[in-house]
Amino acid sequence: MKRPNISVYALWYFLVAAIFLATGCGGGGGGGGAMAPGYTISGTVDGANDVAIHLVKASTGETTTATTSADFSFKGLSNGTYTVTPVKEGHYFNPVSAVVVVSGANVTGANFTAYATGSSIHSLSGTVSGSVRQGVRMTLNGTADAAAASGGSRTDGGAALAGTVVTDSNGHYSFSGIPGGNYTVTPVLAGYDFTPPAAPVSISGSDATGVDFTSAPTPEPTYSISGRVSGDTAGDVTIQLTGAATAATTTDADGNYIFSGLYNGRYTVTPSKNGFTFSPTSTAVILNGANQAGKNFTATKIPAKYTISGTVSVGAAGAGFTRLNQVQGVEGVLMTLSGDAAGTTTTNASGNYSFSGIVEGSRYTVTPSAAGYTFNPENLSGTVVGNTPGVDFAAIAKPSVTWKEFALTTSAGATAGWRRRTLKFEDANPGILFAASSCLNSSGSTACPAAGSLTWTQNADVITESGSAADKNVHMTVTSSGNFIAGTGNSAGASYSQLRIALKVLPGALYAGADLQSKTFVFHELVLGSATKWRWGSGYTDAAGAVTLTSLFEPSGATAPEAWGTLNVDANGTVTISGIATFSGFLADDKKTVVGTYTSGSTYRLMILQVTARNDYPAGPLFASVWKSSFLAKSTSIPLVGVQAGWISCTNTVDAAGNMTFGEDWTSDNNQFSSNRPTDAFNGTITSSGKVAMTDSGYDGQVSDDGNFLVGTMTLEVDIMGSPIYIYLLQVSTR
Repeated sequence: MKRPNISVYALWYFLVAAIFLATGCGGGGGGGGAMAPGYTISGTVDGANDVAIHLVKASTGETTTATTSADFSFKGLSNGTYTVTPVKEGHYFNPVSAVVVVSGANVTGANFTAYATGSSIHSLSGTVSGSVRQGVRMTLNGTADAAAASGGSRTDGGAALAGTVVTDSNGHYSFSGIPGGNYTVTPVLAGYDFTPPAAPVSISGSDATGVDFTSAPTPEPTYSISGRVSGDTAGDVTIQLTGAATAATTTDADGNYIFSGLYNGRYTVTPSKNGFTFSPTSTAVILNGANQAGKNFTATKIPAKYTISGTVSVGAAGAGFTRLNQVQGVEGVLMTLSGDAAGTTTTNASGNYSFSGIVEGSRYTVTPSAAGYTFNPENLSGTVVGNTPGVDFAAIAKPSVTWKEFALTTSAGATAGWRRRTLKFEDANPGILFAASSCLNSSGSTACPAAGSLTWTQNADVITESGSAADKNVHMTVTSSGNFIAGTGNSAGASYSQLRIALKVLPGALYAGADLQSKTFVFHELVLGSATKWRWGSGYTDAAGAVTLTSLFEPSGATAPEAWGTLNVDANGTVTISGIATFSGFLADDKKTVVGTYTSGSTYRLMILQVTARNDYPAGPLFASVWKSSFLAKSTSIPLVGVQAGWISCTNTVDAAGNMTFGEDWTSDNNQFSSNRPTDAFNGTITSSGKVAMTDSGYDGQVSDDGNFLVGTMTLEVDIMGSPIYIYLLQVSTR
C-alpha cells in the first residue's frame, strides 16, 4: 500500500487544533479532564483576575477548572445540571456559586463579582438525607460582615451575598469562599419538602458544618366538597361520599355540610334521611385542582302511608255471616282500589284483604267482584287519615246451574280427541260462567276456562256460546225438560270438528251403586283416531253392577261382545267401568243416561249409555215429531281429497207414517258433507222399549226414557266421482 504524503505544516496545524480543543476554554486557559463536544457555559468575573472557576456536573461529580482574567467558558458540555464556583485566595464572590442547567442550548451570563476581604474565607457545608439526596438545589442568601471587605481590587463591605449548589449522590453540599456574616441556606427540589425548610447560619472565624436537612415527598394537595340541604328538612341529614374516597357526615342545623382533605378524583354525594326524598337523589363531583362548593339538595317530606283492609263474608249485610272460603266454587273475591290510589288484590281463604302503602289524604273507593256473587254494599269510599280497617262487604251468591259437558273432536286423518269438564253458569239468560272444574282432555291437559270467559245464550231451544274461551261455530239444542244439551262446533282455531253433550247437575241429587245395578241398557259410541267406526250394543248388569254385553255391532256387522267388568257410580254421579280404565262419565239425574269419554289404544271415543226401563212406547212406525239433530261424521277416503271429517246439523222431521226426512237446513263445516244431504226419506220404526231403526241406512237408535232425545249410529253411502263413499255418524237429536 502507498502511504499518503502529509506535509510537516499540516501535522503542525492539526496538533495545535487538538491542543486547543482539549483545553475546553478560552479567554484564560484552564485545565482538567476533557469533556465530549456539546454545549457551552460562559460568564464573567468582575473585580479580580486569575480566578479559578470550578465546574462540577451534579449527576457525576465530574469537575473541570478554568482560570480567567475577565471572562470564562466551558465547552463541549452535555445536557445536565452544573455548579459553577469561582475561587481566589483573599477574595469572596457574589454569588458564592451558581447552578446552571444545560438543556439543548448554550448558557451565558454565569457572572460573578469578586470582593477582596481582610478577613478569613470559610466554607459552609451539610447533608440532605431522607427520601431524596442527590440533585437538591441549595440556595445561600445573606450579608457579609462589613469588616470582611478591606484591601484587594474591590471592596463592598456589608453587601448581600448569594449562591447555589446542588447536592451530590450522598446528599452532601458545600459553599466555599464565604466571608464571615449571617446567611440562610434553603434547599429546593420540586415535589419535596425539607425539614427545616431553611437554616440560618452565622459564620465568624471558622467553617460552618452540619447544616443538615431531611427531605420528604411534598404531600398531594387536598380539596373540599361542600353544599347545603334545604326544603322540608335541613339539619341531621346524612351525607354519604363515595368514589375516590368514602366518608359520611351530617348537616348542621342550617343544612350545611363539607368534606375536606380530599384528593383529586371522581366522587358521588348522596343525601338520606328517613321520611324524606331528595332532589337530586345524588350528584357527581370531580375534584381537579380546586374546591367544589354549592353541591346542594332539596328535601321533600314523604307523606305517611297507611293500610285499607277488610273482610268479604257470605250472607246478608249486617248478619253474623261466615267468611268466604271457596264458597260454591269461588276461590276469592277480586278487590279493586280506585281513586287517588289504584290497585287490585284478592281475598284470602278467610275472606280478608288489604291495600298497603296508601298515602295520607288519598280519596279511595273499594269495589269487590266475583263471578257468581253480588255484594252489599256494591262499593265503599272514603279518605285515608290513618290505617283504615273494617272496609267490609257481604257476598251474596247468585243462583247457578252446573253442567257436566263431554265432547269428541276430530279432523281429517287420524287426528282425534276428547274432553270433559264441569261448567257452572249463572242461572240466567244469558248465563255467564262462574267457574269450571274437573277439566281433562285426551292429551292430559287439566286447563279450565276462567270465570267470565264463557257465556251461554238460549233462544227458544237453541244455545250459542260466546266469550274469550268459546269454541267456534257452536250450535247446541236443549231438550224441553231443560236437562240435556247436544250440539256441534269447532275447536282449536276452527280446524277440529266436535260433538258436544251436556247433562245438567241437579242440586241435592243423590247417587248410589244401586242406580246402575240389575239394569238393562243399550249404548252407542263413535270411534275415531287410528280407526273410524261406530259401535252399538246392548247388555245388562247384575246385582253387583257386573256387565254382560249381549250384542255388539260395528259397520261390518255383529261382533263378539267384550268384557267390561263392573259399572260403578259414586255419590257425585261419576260413572266408571272397571274393564275400561280410562272411561269416566256422568249419570243424569233421571238415573237413565250415562255420557262419558275414554281412550282405547290410539282411538278416542264418546259413549252414550241408556238404561232401557220402559216397555210402553207405541211399537210400530216411529212417532211423529220434529227433532233437532247433531252429527259427528267421518268418511272413508274420498277421491282426490282423502278422509274427511266434520259435524252436521239439521232438522229431522218424522211424519205419522214414521218417515224421516233431512231438512234443507242441513249444514256442515265440511263441504264434502254439506253437499250430500240425503234427499230420500228413511222409514223409521220403534219398539216398545224405545229402540229405533231406519230402513236402508243401517241406523240403530234409542229414544231416551223421557222421550226428549234420540241417540243413534248410522252409515251413509254416497257416490263421489263414481266411487261409493261411506260416512260413519253418531247422531244425537233433541226435541
